[in-house]
Amino acid sequence: MDELLTAMDRTAANLVKLQDVWNRAARFVPTGPSRGSHPEYDNLRRAWNDLLAGLPPIDGWTITDELPDIDALGQDFIDYFEISEAPFPLHEAGQKPGKDLAEYQFRLNRARSRAARERLDQFTVPQAARRYRTPSFVDADLLTPAERDAQQAFAEMENRHAEERQRLQADLDRARQDANPIRDGLFYGTGDDLVRAVETVLRSAGFDVVDLDAELGRTASADLLATLGDHRWLVEVKSEGRNASESLVNDLLRHLRIWPELRPELPVRNGALVVNHQHRLPPNERTRAVYRRQEFINALTVPVIAVHDLFDWWRTSDWPAIQHAVLDAEPPATAHAQPSSAAPAVEEPPPEESTRRPRGWRFGRRR
Repeated sequence: MDELLTAMDRTAANLVKLQDVWNRAARFVPTGPSRGSHPEYDNLRRAWNDLLAGLPPIDGWTITDELPDIDALGQDFIDYFEISEAPFPLHEAGQKPGKDLAEYQFRLNRARSRAARERLDQFTVPQAARRYRTPSFVDADLLTPAERDAQQAFAEMENRHAEERQRLQADLDRARQDANPIRDGLFYGTGDDLVRAVETVLRSAGFDVVDLDAELGRTASADLLATLGDHRWLVEVKSEGRNASESLVNDLLRHLRIWPELRPELPVRNGALVVNHQHRLPPNERTRAVYRRQEFINALTVPVIAVHDLFDWWRTSDWPAIQHAVLDAEPPATAHAQPSSAAPAVEEPPPEESTRRPRGWRFGRRR
């Protein structure tokens, strides 16, 4: 038993070292298109491989995968973008080392708990242990009530911790499954993937949304028709690998001009442009504003919304901010939406902390 506990201690020490390696390496793992590696990350990969040898299998499983090749992973992101597919598998691959460490920690804790519960039965020479009065060995029939209570409480605590970890991991997995389609669609999506993510966000904010490509045929009009109360708005959704072209606004204006010919029975008040710009860069390296030329911003007659803003409002359930951004005005008093089942349940901020934008705001300036 002493040898087993000693081996577990060595394994736990190696696991701590591996966790430290991953904590330092994780910031280098790409979340979008990129190329190249980094000398510090390469050294961390070597250290990871050396430490893996110190993790024996537990219940037939151990960590065997190396840290991701970040140059190859960054190229994979580029390939996914070129075929206009959301890179869900790549994000999973980038997060796998952390998940593997958590799984191994759980198995190690469970093995420790099992050893503690069975420690009396696992002595190979119990008589020798009694003869030499090994400090870690006590006859079960000689335990005091306090020892029995403490031993039972310890075992129950470890069981509770294992169950709680499983529950929290399941909660995290569900939350990530809910967020990934929106996050990946907005920040990395192009074409239909991006449109679907924007459509989901608008529905969560209380809009009725019609896919105009499906209803009228691709390119006949804008991507979406969003309705809130008696407000109808055309929503054009665009992506740019680099800085957003100012001509994107002209596409929306053209759709607004021809809309009365397509659906005269459904007049629209205006339109909004949603842009995923610089999508070949990681999100934290992109400019926040879609456009920066002030003369152009001053001349805008339609709201232009960056996906970064849209995502921030969505993840905090700030539905009035989304309504205000699309309508470019205060939302109708009767149309303040409650979160839909498609969005995560997040507590609304109190009124004094509301992030609703004041009337007259246009992105990048005040009218």
